[in-house]
Amino acid sequence: MKAKLSKLPISSIIMYIIAIIVAAVSIGLLVNNIIIYNKLVANYVSQGYVESEVISQLIPNNLLPNIFQSIIYIGVAAILWAAGLINNKLSLRN
Repeated sequence: MKAKLSKLPISSIIMYIIAIIVAAVSIGLLVNNIIIYNKLVANYVSQGYVESEVISQLIPNNLLPNIFQSIIYIGVAAILWAAGLINNKLSLRN
């Protein structure tokens, strides 16, 4: 097992680590955005607005863009992971 790990290029390890960090930050960002959205809805409802109206206005303007932003970061993490795999395969050929 150690022989296989020693053959792993440093650049691939760095890409894997960065991909894991980006994925973790993305998941944290997604959870944070959902919590903020729920607090925002509760705040508007406590001010007297109708909950269904608040939700219908905030979903396209607040929640969906933040969810898509997190999905983009997960895609970046997947691309980094794939780049690490490709780099590993190419370096093993040499």
